[in-house]
Amino acid sequence: MLKALLIGALLMVPADATVIAARSDPAVRQIATTQEGAVAVATPKPTRAFTALFAKAEAHAKAGRIPATRQAKLRWVLTTALADVDRHLAPAKPYKEVGGTRKVGCTGFWVTPQGHMVTAASCTGLEGKALLAYFAQGTTGLMTENVKAFTAKHKITEADLIDLATRLFTAFDHKHRRLTKSKTTIVLVGKGAPALSVVARGARWPGADFALLKARGMKNLPTLPLGGGVAVGDMLYGNGYPEVSWEFDEKSAARPTLAKGIVNAKRVTVGKVTYLQTQMPIYPGSQGGPVFDRHGKVVGTSVAVATDERVGGATENSTFVLPVGVIRQQLAEAGVTPVLSRTSSLYFSALDDYFARRHKPALLKFRQVLRLHPQHLYVRGYIAELTAR
Repeated sequence: MLKALLIGALLMVPADATVIAARSDPAVRQIATTQEGAVAVATPKPTRAFTALFAKAEAHAKAGRIPATRQAKLRWVLTTALADVDRHLAPAKPYKEVGGTRKVGCTGFWVTPQGHMVTAASCTGLEGKALLAYFAQGTTGLMTENVKAFTAKHKITEADLIDLATRLFTAFDHKHRRLTKSKTTIVLVGKGAPALSVVARGARWPGADFALLKARGMKNLPTLPLGGGVAVGDMLYGNGYPEVSWEFDEKSAARPTLAKGIVNAKRVTVGKVTYLQTQMPIYPGSQGGPVFDRHGKVVGTSVAVATDERVGGATENSTFVLPVGVIRQQLAEAGVTPVLSRTSSLYFSALDDYFARRHKPALLKFRQVLRLHPQHLYVRGYIAELTAR
C-alpha cells in the first residue's frame, strides 16, 4: 500500500517537458498500416434503350423539339442516358481489375504490460465505401479509355460533349465497381517488430476516433498512466512520430517528437463527441499518440488538424485531442484495465534519480528495468552512460 501511495505521489509532481519526454518515450511506438486491395470494374455495354436514343434524337430534331445539328442530337442522347445510367449501359465482361497499396504511419502507446495499445481509429485503415473509393482512384484510366472509345466512334471533339460522356461513364463505374481483394496489416515499426491486431475500434473523426490494438506474446512492457480532465488554458504535451522528409540518421529518426500547446477550448463535433481544441501541433504520423498534462499523465490522444479551405490545408496551431474520459470508456467496454507497469514505475524512479544526479541508485534501477524488459528501447543508453562515469 505504501509503495502504491509513493508511486501515486510521484506522478502528481509537476514534470518539465524533458522529464515527460524521457518517461513517455519507451511506451510511445510508431506503427505502420498497410492496405492492399484491388477494384474490378465491368465493361460498359450499350443497351437497346441506348441504341434507340439515336433514332429518337433524329425524330426530335425533325419535329423541331431540338436543333437538327449533330452536336445537339448527341447532347440530347448523352443527357438522356445520364439521367438513367442503368437503363442505357449494362455491366458486361470482361471485368477489368486495378490493384494498389495504401500506407499510413501513425503513433500508439502501451496501456498494459501484456501488449494493449491505444491509437486512433483513423490509424487502422479505411473500411467499406471509403476503402473502395480509395482503390477505385486507380480505375480512372479505365474510364478514360471508355470515353476515348465512345468519342472516337461518334467523332466527338466538342468539350461539352466530352464532359457529358465522361460524366456518363464515371457514373457507370461508380455503380459497377467492386472491391475484389483487401488485406490490412498493422505492425510496430522496427526490426523484428510484431504485428498488431485490432481489438476494438470507434468511429473515425469526427466520431470517437479511438482504436485498441494488441500485440501477442508481450510482457512487462512500459506503459503510461492515464490522468483526468483538463481545463481551458492548461498546457498540454504531445508525443509522437511525425512523418518527415528531412534526412536524419536512423538512430535520431527512431525517437518520438515532443510538442506542446495550451487548451484553447472544448468542442463537440457533429458526431456528438467532445474534443479538446489545442495549440499543440499535430503532424502527419503523430495521430494516435498520447497527450499529457503537466504531471506527465495521459489526458488524451492526438487525432485531427483543423483545415481551412482559404489556405488549402491545415491551419496553424489548431488541433484536436480525444479526451481521456472517452479513452477510459472505450477501454472499459473492451474489458481492458490500463495499468502502470512495474517496468515503468521502476524506470520513472530511475529517471528521477538520474535527473537529480543520484547516479548510483539510478544505475541500479536501470539495470532492474533491463532485467524486467530486455527489449527496452532506451535503458541501455542510460546504463552505458552511467557505467562510463
